[in-house]
Order: sequence, then C-alpha cells, then structure tokens
Amino acid sequence: MDIHEGFLLNLYNYLLGVEDINNNIIKKHIRKLDQLGEFSVNASVLARLNHCTDSDVSHIFESITTASRNWILPIAKCATIRDTYHLYVDRPFTYKLVVSCVIKNGRGYGTCNLSLKQPLSVCTDLINENVSTMSLSELRAILIKSVIDRLLSFSHSSASNSNTVDINITCKAKKGTPKGIVCAPVLSRESNELKAVDLYNKRTIDMRLMAEHKYGLRVTSNSGWRDIFRKLGEAAVTIEILQIKPNRPVICNFNDFSSSCSKGASFILYNCARLATLLKEFQRKVELKSYPELPDLDKIDFSVLTQPVMILLFLRGLLNTN
Repeated sequence: MDIHEGFLLNLYNYLLGVEDINNNIIKKHIRKLDQLGEFSVNASVLARLNHCTDSDVSHIFESITTASRNWILPIAKCATIRDTYHLYVDRPFTYKLVVSCVIKNGRGYGTCNLSLKQPLSVCTDLINENVSTMSLSELRAILIKSVIDRLLSFSHSSASNSNTVDINITCKAKKGTPKGIVCAPVLSRESNELKAVDLYNKRTIDMRLMAEHKYGLRVTSNSGWRDIFRKLGEAAVTIEILQIKPNRPVICNFNDFSSSCSKGASFILYNCARLATLLKEFQRKVELKSYPELPDLDKIDFSVLTQPVMILLFLRGLLNTN
C-alpha cells in the first residue's frame, strides 16, 4: 500500500466507516492547492451518506486534525468553502515522509497493485527481432509488449487464480491464436517500405540537429555523444509510435518529426539534458568542495518548500495523487 492509498483509507474510515476508496466522494485537487487544499468533501453528500445532519458533519470535521495525528499523513487545516470542507495535509511532514520512502525503496518506489483475478503473460507471434528488416508495424507490437512487460514487472498482484492468462500482441489477427491485442498499422506519408532502423536513424539525426540549432549545443563525434543521441532517438520513436491507441493507425511523418510527436523532440532533449546536467554539476561541485554534502534527512527544513510547482511535484509526481 502506498502513502496516498493509506491516507485515503484513513480518511474514508474516519468520515464514512468504509474502506472502499474507488469512488469520487472525496475530491482530489490538482490545481490551486494553496487555496483549495489537497482534498475536499461536500457537506451535503457526506450528511446524506452518513444519515445525519449538517450539524453532525460539522462536528466530525472540527476534530479531524486531532484524529489525523495517528494517520499516515496528518491534516494541518480544515476550511469550509461554499458547503464544502477542504482539507490541507501537513506538507513538511508529507515531504519528509515521501523522500524517506523514495530513499528506502529506491527503484521499487511507486510500484502499484494490479487488481487481477488471474496472472498475465504477454507474448507475440512476431519472430523478427532485427530492426534492419523489421517493419514499423512490427516495431509497434514489440514496443507495446515491452511496455506491458515492464509494467507487470514493476507491479504486484494478488491474483487468487493460479491459471495464467496469455495475451498475444500481433499485427494481424489469425485464427487459432490466443486472444490479445491486434495493433493497427504504422503508415508513413513518404513510403510504406520504411523499416524500423530507418526511423531510428532519422530520429537520432533529428535530435542531434535540434540540439545544435535550437539549443546551441556543440556536439562532437565521440562515442559518448553518439550513444546519447541514439538513446534519445529511440525514446522519440517510442513516444511517436505509442502515443496513439493500439487499435488506431499511426501516421508517421518521416521528414517532419515536430508533427509526428505530440511532445516533440525538444521535450525529450530538454528534460533529459537539463536533469542530467543539474545532477552531474551538483556532484562535481560536491567533489570540489564548492558545495557541501547533502545533509541528513532529519536536518532538512521542508517548510521552506512553499512554491506551487514544488507542491505539485511532490503531491502529483512523487505522492501520485493524480
């Protein structure tokens, strides 16, 4: 159980005496968190569900900050806005708890529980693994399989039935094959004879040219730069092909990447380069003694994190309150 789910269980137990959190009785906010808080509950709806009066509901919320001291996340404040109770979590406490969980769990942080009745196994009838001869449609099926495999490996399930369900991912529906996902084709405006390697190479060049002309990056011919842009090119292809639902065709504009990808090459390049540069530069300055070592978690004052973007980063990104 993650922090967000644990908090909702505490809140639903307190307000309704139930553990069913898969509904919209409690609203989660994604904007104006300073004004509206992180969560809100309509007073009339709560009174109707609890078969009580508005006055009884008011008494419930008067003591919620005290009651929440034993919850996974305490509530710092409760305010009433137009017949709705708005809840504000203790943000410094939340920040510290989230960071400590990320440090403790490492790559395992954020794993989710899949509500499956039976275990899943993903397969494909495609045997061509050579990108030099692989079609773009075949590449789409293989990328979808790869993403599902990683999702399943990153998640956990409490399936009660031991019989595994096989999901077959293919480009063409055939009789006698297991049920699964039939991918619509990937079409090119220039030529339908394009192979996966052609698109990978083109997007790698696109990423390098954008780095040079749009961001003024001086790219050398050493192997380090080649490896970086190869990975960025592969990431761009993955986004370009998987941004459309599998049952809908993908129209690939081979010579116009900006219209092929909803985010564009600049989105991938900018975020990747910015984060990598910040982290590497910080570590370099620490080694040069220009910056101090990171302090212990207990010595960090999380109360200074008051900017809205910081709140969204923690609550929507790390705490997963989307």
